[in-house]
Amino acid sequence: MTGAHRDSIVRLLQRVGDGCSRLLEAKMKKLDLRSIQCDEIWSYVHTKQGHLNRGDPAEWGDQFVFVALDADTKLVPCFDVGQRDADCTNRFM
Repeated sequence: MTGAHRDSIVRLLQRVGDGCSRLLEAKMKKLDLRSIQCDEIWSYVHTKQGHLNRGDPAEWGDQFVFVALDADTKLVPCFDVGQRDADCTNRFM
């Protein structure tokens, strides 16, 4: 589609993602947020959870995007992607 090799695109995405992560770590400090709303968004990777077969990769199936949103500024101070379980929920909170 782009004429670029798949591995080149993946490397670029990784580089941009790493840069975004460093920027957020540097700038998202001492925020004056007063009204945080938290929610999760359901999605799935490759196959819905109920249709998985034995031996399918652990990354497949239901996934949740946990999002915190400041109601006033619409800033997303944190998010997490994972299962809807205690470990992921506690990590997010």
